[in-house]
Amino acid sequence: MTPPSREDRESAVTVHTLGVHYRWVLPAVVESQLLLAHQAREDMVALELELDRELKTIWSSYPVVAAVEADLSTREARLAALSEQAQAHRAEHGSRRVDETLAAQLRDARLAVKSARQARRDAIGVVTAQSEPQRRALMERIDAERKALYRKYCVEKGLYWGTFNDVATQHRVAVQRVKRQRREGRPATLRHHRFDGTGTLTVQIQRRAAPRSPEVLADPSGRYAYFVVLPWIDPADWDAMSSAQRRAAGRVTVRLRVGSLDGEPQWVQIPVQAHRWLPSAAEITHVRLTVRRTAARRTAQVLVTAHVPQSFSPAAELPAMAVHLGWRATEAGVQVASWRSTAALAVPSELQSVMVCDPGAMTGRIMVPRRTIERLGHVKQIEGQRAQALAEIREEVAIWLAEHGPVQYQDRPLAAEQVRQWRSAAQFAALARDWRNRAGLDPLAARLEAWRRVDVRGWDRQAHGRRRALGHRDDVYRQIAAAVTAQVRCVVVDDMNLTDLARISRADAAFTGLRHSADRRVLAAPGKLRDAITSAARRAGIGYEAVSPKGLGRIHADCGHENPADGRYVSAAVRCDGCGAIYEVDDSTTMLMLRQAGAM
Repeated sequence: MTPPSREDRESAVTVHTLGVHYRWVLPAVVESQLLLAHQAREDMVALELELDRELKTIWSSYPVVAAVEADLSTREARLAALSEQAQAHRAEHGSRRVDETLAAQLRDARLAVKSARQARRDAIGVVTAQSEPQRRALMERIDAERKALYRKYCVEKGLYWGTFNDVATQHRVAVQRVKRQRREGRPATLRHHRFDGTGTLTVQIQRRAAPRSPEVLADPSGRYAYFVVLPWIDPADWDAMSSAQRRAAGRVTVRLRVGSLDGEPQWVQIPVQAHRWLPSAAEITHVRLTVRRTAARRTAQVLVTAHVPQSFSPAAELPAMAVHLGWRATEAGVQVASWRSTAALAVPSELQSVMVCDPGAMTGRIMVPRRTIERLGHVKQIEGQRAQALAEIREEVAIWLAEHGPVQYQDRPLAAEQVRQWRSAAQFAALARDWRNRAGLDPLAARLEAWRRVDVRGWDRQAHGRRRALGHRDDVYRQIAAAVTAQVRCVVVDDMNLTDLARISRADAAFTGLRHSADRRVLAAPGKLRDAITSAARRAGIGYEAVSPKGLGRIHADCGHENPADGRYVSAAVRCDGCGAIYEVDDSTTMLMLRQAGAM
């Protein structure tokens, strides 16, 4: 078990969220800064795409690479043609399966493309040293253009430098992620996005003589008032208040620097509701105003990032704990993980319905909160109602167009056959707005507008209901993580890539005990639970380690026999071929994870 670093023990990064009042209207300066931040990001993406194109041109200029690329293009064209045939076959027969001959051709074509891509990489390796001067000149030019973006946006257009730096940091992270995926052989690229009024404005608190503590940042005349004024209440005083007093005292206003207008600094007053406060020893580094869109509405949050000193030193006698992820349907509900501890754990009463203990409290299951399932069930009902209403309005519009002929829409005739192919409510909403005041369409336009008004309310209820349901689930996961990390000396978690796991067939026993249902995986969100546990472990200053569970489900922990890789491990309990005993796959896996990490 790797112990936490000295930095992790001394301080932990935490983010406090302050909800912005839903009636707060975004000031014009915030709107303009969000747009500038989006444009800066788009220019950075354009430079990366240009770099990709220029690099491809350099590689293609060498005959050895060009020959391989011609072969790759031919094979990709064949694969695309076969894919179109398969798609047409599925549409004709109403099934996802295709005949064996076409399926075999598709497999061969994919393998051919894969081998051709590897051949291209090998050819590029041959000319890498030869092309180095060209690539260096290209990188120098792109780097110069990247640096020029700061002057373009921060000096000439007035984008706040803290926001620009944050955009640049996020862009670098995205570029590294694309490179990592490409090294793994997966297709990946950056993409342009349209501006939808959302984004993040960032204030970076530059360290001065005074500490960046909550008390100092709350002073309207303090050293950091130029950046932000962040109201603060001592947590000790806050704990002594009643719920009503907390609600009233938590309604505060944040004063935030958001940029410049005609060379003059601009601040905004943001009404927020606080539910907790940072300790007095915290060191605040960033304050962000984040605007998101849910359905047709935009919502805002103020996010405060701080380093909080840690003094926790776990005793050696505390137990170790293993958490094995997986989305499994059980009689009690949807299971997101199984856990095992080397000693009994005390589960708070409010979490006993989601963190279920077996007799002895050393093993158990973590369940998706029932309230989340109920809320998402209600969201599904709204989704079904919207789908039915959409089908009805689609048929009405199609029948009208069939009777009256095509109508000009977006500079082209719109016919009934096209409308019947529409599946998005947004397409009909746009049609309703376009037909509001057009002559000759009064009855249908009125019907479309009535549908749009009802649908937008349903969309709002559906999107916000889903957001609240999943937010409740994530909050419960964070509570579980805080409860367990306070009682153990180390945590062992899965290192599995859950996205890749979702693609594995149920018959593949490389990963065991998991039912591959897309809906259940999204509902359970095991990755959210893992992130919550590892983050809580870092904050608590305890050790944590990620181990691979691949193949562990086939091993019976009690006798050590490794069973064959067949399809039996989708069941919760299987019979061991070695000793003949029936063992729980999840329980055996958690025990082996602890042994693998050296925690027991």
